[in-house]
Amino acid sequence: MYCSDETGGIVVDIGSSSIKLGYGGEDVPKAVYPSSYGFNSQDPPTYYLGTQDLNTRRDQMDVFSSFMNGKISNYDAIEKLLDYGITAGLRYKASEHPLLIVEDPFSFAEQRMKLAELMFEKLGFPAIYFIKSSSCIGFSLGKTTCMSVDFGASGIRVVPVYDGYPLMTASAVSPYGGDYLNSLLFDKLSSQKIQVTPHCFLKKQIVEGVVANIQRIDFPNTRASFLKYAIMDIVRDMKECCFHLASKPIKQSPPPTTPISYTLPDNQEVHLDQDAYYIPEVIMTGNGTDEGPPLPNTIYSCIQNCDVEIRKELTSNIVLAGGGCCMKGLSARLDSELSSRLNASFKPKLYSSEPIYSPFNAWTGGSIISSLGSFQQMWISKEEYKEKGREIISSRCN
Repeated sequence: MYCSDETGGIVVDIGSSSIKLGYGGEDVPKAVYPSSYGFNSQDPPTYYLGTQDLNTRRDQMDVFSSFMNGKISNYDAIEKLLDYGITAGLRYKASEHPLLIVEDPFSFAEQRMKLAELMFEKLGFPAIYFIKSSSCIGFSLGKTTCMSVDFGASGIRVVPVYDGYPLMTASAVSPYGGDYLNSLLFDKLSSQKIQVTPHCFLKKQIVEGVVANIQRIDFPNTRASFLKYAIMDIVRDMKECCFHLASKPIKQSPPPTTPISYTLPDNQEVHLDQDAYYIPEVIMTGNGTDEGPPLPNTIYSCIQNCDVEIRKELTSNIVLAGGGCCMKGLSARLDSELSSRLNASFKPKLYSSEPIYSPFNAWTGGSIISSLGSFQQMWISKEEYKEKGREIISSRCN
């Protein structure tokens, strides 16, 4: 057992879009940066980590994701990303603090083992613990029993949590996460022949404080992966600024005709208007294929797959988390859709944090848990791991 006079340690939430890293006991993470990385394979091979380096155009620099289909695919990159966050972001020594790892509730046991080996052997943490993000999301809003609905980049994870423990047999993933919506929006822009040009490819002439002229600059040694990353970062921002879920299904009632526009870096104005409603409608209605049912159906099925005795409590404690839950109109529309599906005696109640805190719900819950005095006996020390390996992680972590 790991023993220390301090509580909290370091908390990390490794997501497919970003990594959140900070001190246990605090409200928000200290460092938030992409889980993608830049890489130049020329001699000597060089990694580029963090928001600033990743957004800086360099000849021959590729940009790769550390994830594939929502799962970690490059552990060497994760090691470098975590080392960067700890040393440059927190200015801590890993060997002096335990680490709480907030993990995807659907992660495989093999991923846990690889991360444990990385944290102990490569980064040198003295103790670690794994906890499911769905449990942390409930804790972030003071709930030990809830229906966790986590709007992530790779999908929307719907997990019932009872007394702090995720009920994985009644859980599901909806495919309509942030990356899916980004792709739909990019396809719409492409079909309209709208070219998105990142800032780094533009030269602006300023006259008396006003942009007088904008020219596109070509850099022939720019890698396609960097260009795609930079373009999709703008598309993501457009989505977050403009998307809105209608209060009723669009097939029943057309969305408002209020103009909705977005100004691209080259001052080109994109008029989304009703597309700002039509594209995210897929969350509530599905896409008409076998990719996945509408989110309200997924949540309803997860509730129905739980024991009858806890369904009402889950229904009255639906917690929305993640950056995607901040979309305008989402909470009200989801409430309406669920109410139409549930028994009249099961009225849904939806909870979420302020938009500025929603992307960090899982991390914040982990921060709260790691700072509890009663939790300190749960840390798995390096010595225990060496002695018992996979068994102790499986038995001690939920």
